[in-house]
Amino acid sequence: MSKKESWLTEYCNEHLPDKEWEEFMKNDTVFKPTVRLFMHNFARNFRRWKPVFTLRMFFQKVFRKNHISDIETWNSYTYMSKLILPHLKAYKKEKRFGYPSEFSEYEDTSGRWNSKEEYDQAIKDGTLIGGGYEAWEEALDKIIFAVEYTVYEAFNEKKLKKLVIDKYGEFPWSDDLQCDYELLRKIETCVDEGFKLMGIHWRTLWD
Repeated sequence: MSKKESWLTEYCNEHLPDKEWEEFMKNDTVFKPTVRLFMHNFARNFRRWKPVFTLRMFFQKVFRKNHISDIETWNSYTYMSKLILPHLKAYKKEKRFGYPSEFSEYEDTSGRWNSKEEYDQAIKDGTLIGGGYEAWEEALDKIIFAVEYTVYEAFNEKKLKKLVIDKYGEFPWSDDLQCDYELLRKIETCVDEGFKLMGIHWRTLWD
């Protein structure tokens, strides 16, 4: 086997699926498989070229029955967050007339509890959250922060930086790519808490 053939064999073994490699091996010259290899890589990279890729995603979104492109399923949680965020912000901004009963204060429970001690015990047991309107608004803020962080982390680094600095006073990543891991863990914990709250209160997002 020549040096050219050896190089080609090594490259193909690494980059080509088994079936395509078997087809390559049927050729008894170096030139034909080399040309085919070039065309294979050209076609693959052409499909990934940004203008072509964007066009592909556009036509998928237009012509598929569900109107969901591949890229939206590859990173589903960020795209779903992107859809949810405007609704959450509008809900938070809207003038609402109540809040979930789990946040009820003792004075608002209309005799549900026999005493203040029983009410406080229910909060300790987790049966009740308490805190009234302010506690519900705080929970909504945590939910919105989690969703907003997820969206900006994927789509807008500038807004992500502003969001984090507004809440924590600093950003975990410095300009020279040094990371404050303690702050990063704190942020990730806050994001996880926000999504947990959204799951718990998903069916109470109404008024």
